Amino acid sequence: MPEAPEGAEPSERGGVFANRSYRHLFAAAFISNYGSMLNGTALPFVAIAALDATPADIGRPGVGSVAPIEPREDPVDQAGRDEVERSHQ
Repeated sequence: MPEAPEGAEPSERGGVFANRSYRHLFAAAFISNYGSMLNGTALPFVAIAALDATPADIGRPGVGSVAPIEPREDPVDQAGRDEVERSHQ
């Protein structure tokens, strides 16, 4: 039977959870994701309760994350188009 890599613990269960480093990574990712979900749900309620926020105040930041952004003109691209237009005149 091959030796376990450094940092790994032998276990009867086996699988990825036999590795202590992976368990730490999994726990950290779980806590981070849970905090992100809680932030999106609980923060509006806190704003309503503590700051007397209106529904418009709560929704305004969310609109910014999904609203389309108009592309800006690229000056390099615009210069290239101007040169092509001049050469065709």
